Amino acid sequence: MSPKYGIIHNPDELGALARAHRKSRHLTLADTAGVGGTGTRFLSELERGKPTAQLGKTLETLRLLGLEVAVVPRGMADRIQAIVDESPETGRD
Repeated sequence: MSPKYGIIHNPDELGALARAHRKSRHLTLADTAGVGGTGTRFLSELERGKPTAQLGKTLETLRLLGLEVAVVPRGMADRIQAIVDESPETGRD
């Protein structure tokens, strides 16, 4: 399954995106945990959408996977999503 990049509304969506992105890079939980210095348990819980996952570890894990988090005013979300959808990097043009 290809990652669906874009606006995230809840921990489940963030976890699903992180998992899809990791798998699209052919990385295992153990590979990712080894590079990031986190445990496979944390990564598994993050990917399952655990709402109490530590923010710092979550942001670091996303960064290590090559993902970035951007916070924008709510009214801009649709415009940002349109840009993401049109980008060749997302594989959805």
